[in-house]
Amino acid sequence: MHETNTQMLQRYAQCWDSHDVEGLVALLTEDIVYEDAALGWTHHGIAEFREFAAKVFAMHPDFSLRYLDAFATETRGAAEWIIETSFEGEFEGVQVSGGQVSFRGATLFEIRGGRICRNRDLWNYADWMRQLGVTRLADATRAASAG
Repeated sequence: MHETNTQMLQRYAQCWDSHDVEGLVALLTEDIVYEDAALGWTHHGIAEFREFAAKVFAMHPDFSLRYLDAFATETRGAAEWIIETSFEGEFEGVQVSGGQVSFRGATLFEIRGGRICRNRDLWNYADWMRQLGVTRLADATRAASAG
């Protein structure tokens, strides 16, 4: 089962990388809890996950995810990854179209019956914002209003 679950996590990464929402959904339980700790977002169930994934791919037309390492047991798994992508549109009220980011993170998984029932993404939000120039923009705005 462990090798099978590790292979399932590899398929999960391939589906993210190929923007295959239905492929992702096929690897999840109906009651999936998908958490992004850096953004403070939690999505419950397949419908919310499907909507979230579609938004990710719309905002990031060249979204690419690759695992540096991944493993799974019968009930748990983990992966260290790198995401490289550009943006289309606004993020947190700031126009970021064309912005490029490359960042590392990790995901902790809970697995039930060979499918993912909980996904917790952990990554450095401040580094992401710096790469987009949003942090510099916020610092300049604060400095201008203080001066």
